[in-house]
Amino acid sequence: GLIVATGVIASAPTIGYAQDVSALNNIAATANGAAGTTLFNVLSGLNPVRLQEIDTPGTAVAVACQGQRIAVADYAAGLAIVDISNPTSASITHQVNLGSAATCVVPYGPLALTGTAGGDVVAVDLRTGAILWRVPSVAGQVQDLAVSGETLYAYRTGRVDAISLTTVVPAVAGSAAIS
Repeated sequence: GLIVATGVIASAPTIGYAQDVSALNNIAATANGAAGTTLFNVLSGLNPVRLQEIDTPGTAVAVACQGQRIAVADYAAGLAIVDISNPTSASITHQVNLGSAATCVVPYGPLALTGTAGGDVVAVDLRTGAILWRVPSVAGQVQDLAVSGETLYAYRTGRVDAISLTTVVPAVAGSAAIS
């Protein structure tokens, strides 16, 4: 095989410690804890340009880009939805109370699928901020989410739950213990 060199090819400062990153359409967003989120123009991957810092009301622990919006898992403050249609004047359009701290987020079409410390997975419409459905906790905090096709995988300590996104009311379709 080919030898591939790895390493940092470019960097740009953020106000806080970057805990997560998401990118789409030449825009990258970082979740910076208590400092909120930072938007970058990454058109030239070797020279990211900081566009704006957005101070969210909570602690930004995860971020997901989708279309003209980003979803910020803002821990105790819930889910912040930021309009980035004009990235240099981006602003929070909705702050959604999820009933428990937001721990992770992943985009799925026009939705932000959000995991909570209480163990729920909540689907939020990125345009309106409306909660569309909720899969109640089966066991423990949701630590990460991933979508493959039309299945959402929710990782919790010691297990992964598979949630079908094709049903009218999504529910856990299966689980696997992991160690």
